Amino acid sequence: MKSLIFSLTNLATQPLSEYLLYFKLKETNIDIDIAAFSFDTRFKQKTTDSLVRPRSLEPFQKDCLKFSANKYNLFKSKCLSYYLNDAGHILTRQVGRNTDLLVLKAIAKQSHNIKHIVYVMNSVGAGVGLGGKHPDYYLCPGLFWEKLLKDNKGFLTGLKKYNLPFLDEAKENFQGKTIRSGLVSWLEIEDSTLHVSKENFLKAYGIKNNFVIYCLESTPKYIDEKGKPRGKALSQTIETIKKIQKVLGNDYDILIKGHPFQYQKPYPWYNRKQLQLNIFDKYGKILRPDDGYHALRFADFAVTGNSSVCYEAALCGCTSVAIADNNSDYYKKDGIFVGGFFTPELYGFLFNNFESFEEKIDEVINFHNENQRLVYLKEYGNFFKTEDLKNILVMNEK
Repeated sequence: MKSLIFSLTNLATQPLSEYLLYFKLKETNIDIDIAAFSFDTRFKQKTTDSLVRPRSLEPFQKDCLKFSANKYNLFKSKCLSYYLNDAGHILTRQVGRNTDLLVLKAIAKQSHNIKHIVYVMNSVGAGVGLGGKHPDYYLCPGLFWEKLLKDNKGFLTGLKKYNLPFLDEAKENFQGKTIRSGLVSWLEIEDSTLHVSKENFLKAYGIKNNFVIYCLESTPKYIDEKGKPRGKALSQTIETIKKIQKVLGNDYDILIKGHPFQYQKPYPWYNRKQLQLNIFDKYGKILRPDDGYHALRFADFAVTGNSSVCYEAALCGCTSVAIADNNSDYYKKDGIFVGGFFTPELYGFLFNNFESFEEKIDEVINFHNENQRLVYLKEYGNFFKTEDLKNILVMNEK
């Protein structure tokens, strides 16, 4: 029986972690394929978006079984059902309420038992859920996530409190197995380590000395669905970037990292207005979407706003910095931090105003605490252990 990595729409805004996972499993002679939807815009491109290490998608296309889809997320189910005749396992991210349910319904129609494995890419994806359907295995990042699952609690990231999958509708009946596997995005970071040097990265972006990264919030923080400014978030972000540049001086470049959807639509019919990154051109260099992990590996620090990018930053060895606009913003409902956690998931520094950050700037730049980083990763999002997944696939084949 073969296994199937189902890479739904995510390739449009995410690195090629599924492809790297595919090769990791192929190395151990596991019979595995990748399936993807034909509306994925990246299949129409010859290379990825990376300036540093452009990779051809032609081998990926060759290995993929693609399914046609229209604007209502419907595909040729007969084609999928035929393919599932030989599938013993389906691997999916914890993604949207439409496409994944169609896949799960197709699995349910099969006469043989197919094991469904859900794996985590980042913390935000954990909030999507599976519409009350129960995976057989849930690969979660770290100890803290597993504890939250058992205690039926949510966790904080950015400005929203997310729940782990299936807790809302299926928490009382979940019989699957939770496995601490680490974040799958580690495979992309590991690949970056093997193929991208700091010298090549600096050259690609024209950086002469040092640089830091400013990670933007998701679009809804800045503008409404019609594209009109929402509150003061955008102006505060621009002012903070300008202040950081003034504090660091001419020896530093600032790279602006957008939210994935600000680079590209996740699927063709995604109609929400997105923040245009070119408005930041005068304040820093715009980081291209596939170069995020390369940048985090080499930056002196990253201003993350306590988003899920904190996990990836820690995996890359990069210090995170979260800066509230002022003291009151630190605690208010719509401020930079909400909920019961006032020391949230963060490898680095938490400041309740810019002045506190400015006073500690030298400490932030020189901060390198490998012991603290490893403790953080153990708690929140460790290195992905492919061995855990191999054991599931091999065990169920016997």
